[in-house]
Formats: sequence, structure tokens, C-alpha cells
Amino acid sequence: MLHLALCITDSTGDYYKHSLVTLLSVLEHTKSAVTAHIVHDNTLSDAARTAFLELCARYGQTVAFHDIATAPGFAYANEGGKYSDGCLFRLALQDLVQAEKVLYLDSDIVCTLDVRELYDTDMGEAYMAAVREGPLGREQPRPLERLKIRSGAYVNSGVLLMHLGRLRRDFPDFPQRIMAIVKEGGFVLPDQDALNIFFDGMEGAVHFVPDTYNYMIGLPGRHLTPLSQCWGKIIHFTTYKPWEASFKAGLFYWRYYARLFPGEDCFERIVRLEDCKYDATFFAIIKNPKAYRWLRRLWEYAELGGKELLLSRVFPRRRKKLRWAR
Repeated sequence: MLHLALCITDSTGDYYKHSLVTLLSVLEHTKSAVTAHIVHDNTLSDAARTAFLELCARYGQTVAFHDIATAPGFAYANEGGKYSDGCLFRLALQDLVQAEKVLYLDSDIVCTLDVRELYDTDMGEAYMAAVREGPLGREQPRPLERLKIRSGAYVNSGVLLMHLGRLRRDFPDFPQRIMAIVKEGGFVLPDQDALNIFFDGMEGAVHFVPDTYNYMIGLPGRHLTPLSQCWGKIIHFTTYKPWEASFKAGLFYWRYYARLFPGEDCFERIVRLEDCKYDATFFAIIKNPKAYRWLRRLWEYAELGGKELLLSRVFPRRRKKLRWAR
């Protein structure tokens, strides 16, 4: 059994959609049994809960919901709303998920590989496996200098393979100790900074894995990565979010989003991100309303299938029921 964790706080009512895209990409490529652990607060809506249940049922997988309020002794404090509360929930996983290991993923991630290969990584005696943070832009202070990290390695916490059994054995109060660091304040990324400070200087505490398992799009130049080079990776949309900016790798996000929410118009975003030798000619053609309309119909046919598309045209309300058409 592969245990996967996603952490959500959803005050707007829409953020769960990003987590759903991440989960769909995992289920699509992972062949083994999966239990998806959804760690949430009281902002998780009934619609979001139902969406997770339906998606996991469609793939014959299991989902478990964990209210962060049930984590014993876990109290988090947000400094004036500077960051999302949900980013801290991963710090309480050992008290909520009763498994030896769990793979935590941020909700701005799309997987194009079977995450089992990361899950089965030999961690040795390490408490977690992660990818080193790459070089940041000039405008951002280097975390090694900012936090005075001595080990020379700073990990990104967007993808974490955590050995919960060892954490419970050696640090039974780990959530409380790590939150004590967070509460000192002044951090840019509180959960990530606190984890790096906690494990700094502990020999073998962190097992480093290749950046294939946390391919950070926000690193200099990576948002220009061709689609062909994005396969076989865990794509992490750091800095550049597909729902905020247009770039090639964002296509993977929108393809899954369109399958989950076919009633929303994703066509224009997708066609403008497809790799094509004749981009200029293609964009000139779709400026013609008639050509655009026919191309969109062809795309809908490919995405939804002929029968469902015909029924949705005859019965417009049926489009709202096509969420699981594929």
C-alpha cells in the first residue's frame, strides 16, 4: 500500500481543485494500491470531500480524511496571514497517518511518473527523503545564509517522503518541537525553513534524491522546458502557477483539470500551450471564429468522446455531469 498525503485549507472554496489535479495525476500513473490522506481544516467543503471520494472510487483506491483539529497538541499560529495555514499541516502527519511511510505532495504538483519508484527509495536510516533546493533568483536571499544552515544543503519541502515510524520512535514530540521553531517567526517559508533548521547537523537525517522527483519549474529558465522533457518527473510549479501564468509545462495541469471539470472552458489555454512547429500559423488560424469553433469541437470530441459530446449538445445540463466522463 502506498500512502499519499495532501494538505488543504480552502477558504475560497476553489483551492481543492488544485489538490484534485495532483491526486488525479498520481492515480493515472501509479499501478499499486494507494490510500490518499487528505489533511484539512474546517474550510473543506462537502463538494470537495465528494470530489475526492468519487475520484478515488473511480480508480478503485482509498481516501481518508484527517481534520487537523484532531492532531494532539498541534497548535499553529499564522503571523498576520503571511502564509497559508495548510503549509504547516504536513508537520503533524506522524500523529494523523498511522503508517510507516507517507509521501507528501504540495497541491501545485503534477506527476508524469509512477510515484512508487520514489516511495520505494532506500532511505537508509533517514527520517525523510527530499530534493535539494536549486539556485534561486538574485532577488531572493540564499536560504543557507539566511538561516545559517551549516550542512550546506537546503531541501524543498514540496515533495517529502517521510518515515513516520522513525519519527515517532526518535521524536515522539516532533510536531510540537518543529512548531516551536515556526513560532519564532521571521521565516520566508515557515514549514520548509523549520524542517531545514531542525535536521541541520544531524548526520544521515535526510536522504537526498534526484530532482526528477521534485522538478521545480520556478528555477531559472525551467518554465521554458519543452513538454517532451517533462515526462518521467514530479513537476512542481514553484513560482509559476499554471492558473496564474501561461508556460509550456502548464499543459499537464490543464489537461487533468479539463478532465475533472469539463464544464469549464480550458480549450483556449490548452491549445496555446501545445508544442507545435507552426505556432505562428496555428495562432493566426484560430483567430478566425469559424476555425476556432471547429477546432474546439474536435478537441471536445477527443476529450469527452463522441457519445458524451453529442448528449451534452442535445441536453446542455448534462455537461455538468461529465466530470468523470473519462
